[in-house]
Amino acid sequence: MTIKITDSDLQIPRRPDIKIGTEELRPVPLLPQYQTPYQPQSVISNSKSKKLLWGIVVSVVLLFIGTGTLLAVFNRGKVYQNPTTSLETENVNAPVVPATPAGPEKSIAEITALAKQGTVKILTETKALWGLATAQSQGTGIAVARNGNSILILTNQHVVENGIRYEAFSSEHQRYAGKVVAVPKADVDLALMLIEDTTGKIAPSLPIGSYQSVVQGSEVIVFGHPEGLEFSVTRGIVSALRDNLFIQTDAAINHGNSGGPLISRTGQIIGINTFIIRNGHAEGLGFAIRADYVLQKDKWQCFEDFTPLWNDLLKRNP
Repeated sequence: MTIKITDSDLQIPRRPDIKIGTEELRPVPLLPQYQTPYQPQSVISNSKSKKLLWGIVVSVVLLFIGTGTLLAVFNRGKVYQNPTTSLETENVNAPVVPATPAGPEKSIAEITALAKQGTVKILTETKALWGLATAQSQGTGIAVARNGNSILILTNQHVVENGIRYEAFSSEHQRYAGKVVAVPKADVDLALMLIEDTTGKIAPSLPIGSYQSVVQGSEVIVFGHPEGLEFSVTRGIVSALRDNLFIQTDAAINHGNSGGPLISRTGQIIGINTFIIRNGHAEGLGFAIRADYVLQKDKWQCFEDFTPLWNDLLKRNP
């Protein structure tokens, strides 16, 4: 483009000693409006990436913590919904102990008072989230022997499984540290725990009854901590005997009852509540392992010597 400037445009008298020239103006190339200089764009991009990365990291950590908390809450009342031992695989061909007379029946109130003396609530602490957190599961145990301050507690193996710390609580909320001292050699969901009681609050107050004395249709009592409701009692009947190992009952068994006693109306511990079946809308399908399994010392893998307690156990249950 050429711009011509005339004398009239300048509005000055024409002077022969001044010469005015012209210059062609070329447009300056402009960057697109959406384009920004490279370096600032790079800085902004890196900043956004770092913020996004930190956001992802924080979100993942919060998710793990939340998941661990939920697991800890839900695991407080852990119950086995499927047996650790198949009903078809374990077959005890002979009675564990000779059959003994059942004896006279006791009132439910009397049995409950006796059971309360020997029943404990067990809290098991386990590792969660690859060891970054811990969770707790809850179950029940029953005292079966005592020697001095040492008390032997019978419970389920799944109640104490993978534990790193154990605590037992009496009905008066006394707390005791516990340790697992034996589990069965076979795949049977039982375990023995040892606690030290200097308070005298816990006592093995109920004898162990023979599996051979259990009668289908007889009344039974369940004692434990369903859904965290401490030292609760329910009742039902013996629905069936399964494979010379399990006692099926319609007595209410829920989360927290695992490891607690199934008691006959004669006041004998005949089973250890172990699992329930809830397929679809099934109700009233609870199972206990015969309690007299504990009397066979050769069937147990012991982690330490507690012979005095074994002797007291056999003395109480000849």
